[in-house]
Formats: sequence, structure tokens, C-alpha cells
Amino acid sequence: MQLWRVVVCAAVLAVVAVAVTAPALCASQRAVQRPLSDFLDAQAPLGGWGATCCPAVGGWTGDEPGTHPRPRTTWGGIDCTGVVERAFRTMSPDLSFPDLGTTLEGTVTERPLDTDHAEVTVVLHTRNALAWAWTVPDAQALFGSDPSSVVSGGEPALGESLLHVVFVNDGGLGAPLPCLTQAYCLGQITYLGLQARATGPLHAAFGVAEGTGGRMTIQQLAAHGLAGVPGKGLDEYGWPVETVSLQAVGPAP
Repeated sequence: MQLWRVVVCAAVLAVVAVAVTAPALCASQRAVQRPLSDFLDAQAPLGGWGATCCPAVGGWTGDEPGTHPRPRTTWGGIDCTGVVERAFRTMSPDLSFPDLGTTLEGTVTERPLDTDHAEVTVVLHTRNALAWAWTVPDAQALFGSDPSSVVSGGEPALGESLLHVVFVNDGGLGAPLPCLTQAYCLGQITYLGLQARATGPLHAAFGVAEGTGGRMTIQQLAAHGLAGVPGKGLDEYGWPVETVSLQAVGPAP
């Protein structure tokens, strides 16, 4: 009888312990909001693909999927994190870089996975972002002006973008966030989607009169870590969608 009472008491105490600790465990898994600046400040102002950090999200498009870079294709970029304008205007005040009126708004949501890792979701809406496009590999300007050309007086093309990226961050909740290129190269990104549209001048290399009004549309979708999975519609780089399209929308000047 005494043993039965001990077992019953132990069972009751176990149920109470679970009831008390369960809310705490659930609370520890709740998502928290971080300042948008935590993400923006982590995007390095200098470099390109393969360097310290890419200042703008770009994409490839062509007729030969699975080949990077593709022969005579189009590279398009948009300053979706605002880092290009910020770098030129604040770090190089001696350069004549115009105020483009770039604005950014969005959210950074962090959810703990374990004590050493957190899942971070960034949604970023950018307006009046610098955009440009050129050919690869010969780098002929097709649309807008790259940052250096803007400094030299080139007419900028401006656009709007929506970036949605999800990545696993080392260090747990509150750890410093990586730049996008670091996260991608280290395999931390689990989802990256970008939609962007910009208007500005087209160049003669596009096959129209110099200065003809044009529009660039970028659609990018990365499923990093799924590269080469049969039936997923991915190339070996894990990008099921990567398009940069240009079209003339205005009369020749």
C-alpha cells in the first residue's frame, strides 16, 4: 500500500512538473522580432558575387540552364538592401552620388531552433532602388547605370523590390546576422525569393536607340540545399526560377 501511494504521488508530481514547464518550453520556441537595422547593417557596402558581400541581389537569365555564367546572357541587379546608395553617400561623400530617395521597410523575425541556432526570416520592401543590367561576359550596358556610372553622371534607373529570405543563423537568438552572400555560400539560406521591377533608359547594346525608355523585371527563387534533386525543377545551383527580362516601354529620345 505504501509503495502504491509513493507511485501515485510520483505520478502526480510528474504531471504537475510537465504542466508547469510546458508553457516555459512553448514560450522559448516563440518567434521574436528584431530591428530591421540588424539585417541591413550586416550587408557589407563593398564587394560583389564571390567577394565579402554582394551589395545588390542580381540574377542570371539565358537559354542554357545549368551553365553559370551562361554565354552572352544578361545580368541584372537592384539595390534591394539600400547598401549601394548608403555606401556611396556616407562612406564616399567626396563622390557626386545623387540622393535617389531609396526607402526600406520590413521585418526580421527570429525563431529558436536549438540553443546554438535560430531561423531568421527577413521580408524587405524597397522603393526607389538603383537598378542596372549588362551583358555577360562582355559587360555591355543594357539598362540604367551602375553605381560608378551614376557618379560619372549616368542617368539612374529606379525600381521597387520585395525580398523574402529565410536562413539558419549560428549562435542562437540575438546572434549577429550574416550578409546574404556569406549565408548563401555557407549553405545557411533555406529560401530566397526576390521580385523587382525598375524603369529607366535602355542602351544601344539592347538593340534600340540610346536612351529609349525601358523596364527591367527580375524574378529570383533559390532553394539552397536542394540543388540537383531530381524532379524539383532545379539546376545544380538550386535556383528553380532566375529571370531578368528587359523591354522597351517608351519612344526613342
